[in-house]
Formats: sequence, structure tokens, C-alpha cells
Amino acid sequence: MLIIPSDIQELASQVVCYPDEMKPTDRDDLLRLLVLPQVVQTLNNVLHEKISEPISQWARERKFGIEPAICNGPAILWLKYGGLECPSGKIVILIIVPRPRHRGEIVEGAEAATSGVVKSPIGGGLSVSSVLECHVGDIIVLEGNEQLLVRDRDIRGICMFCVMHRMTIEESS
Repeated sequence: MLIIPSDIQELASQVVCYPDEMKPTDRDDLLRLLVLPQVVQTLNNVLHEKISEPISQWARERKFGIEPAICNGPAILWLKYGGLECPSGKIVILIIVPRPRHRGEIVEGAEAATSGVVKSPIGGGLSVSSVLECHVGDIIVLEGNEQLLVRDRDIRGICMFCVMHRMTIEESS
């Protein structure tokens, strides 16, 4: 089990973005924050300082490694509906952040959880799906070809910090 450091949860809760600051990617259901606030870089630094070893250990147990250099990100993405697939040969680390809110909107208390589904291929064109409740600060790690899906077209979507690394094949001893 991966214990999420409280400073990662605290930093994730400080990410604030507004719908008018987010622009569509090549898909209508996936928006990207164009200008990243400083807290996002701090979150990236703390993520790689605090949990790089536990994630590397997790990867070694699965017989692969993770290149330390980031190949894409960090980014703040808002998946409004649909899904996000991790490319083959890559690993994507996601941290749930608060969904975009309108300027002047006051949010009291913790943000409501978002339902998601992680779909993992198991071979022969088959996959297995796991339902999850996403809370701000939760960390999701997707391996190559795994998908994160917004459950039941949840109109709130899932907003996340995202960074991608290349996977390496561990040599057998």
C-alpha cells in the first residue's frame, strides 16, 4: 500500500484553475491548463522527492523500471468525460486536484469525490475494470495501455496533475 504524504495532499488541494483558463486539446472532452501556477511545479518536485522510491519499488515488483526524466508534463488536465489512455511503454502518474471552478465561487469543505474506472488489459483483447472514488490528493499510476475513464459521464469530470515517464525493462538476474 502506498501512503500518500500529507504535503502532497495539501499541495494538490491548493491547485486552483478556472474553466476559461483551460483550453481543449485535440479532443473536446480533455482540457489543459495553459499557464501552470507555481504550486504545480512545487507539487511535481515534492512528488518526485517523496514517492519516487515507493513507485520505483512497485515497478520493480512488476519487472520494469521507470526512467527518472519526465517525457511529458507536468500538466493539469480536466477529463470532462470519456477516458485517458497511458501509451504503451510509458507510465503516467496522476494526482487528483480540485475541479475548475468559476471565478468568485466559494468552495467550503472538501470537494466531493469523483467516480472513475481504471481499465487494465489482461491479454487476448480482454480487460478488467476497477471502480474507484477519487479524492483531491489521491495518486493514480497508469501503466502502458491502461485507461482512466470518467464513470457514467459524471458531469464534473476528473481534474488531475499529470506527468509521464518512459518504462524500461528490468534485466532478469
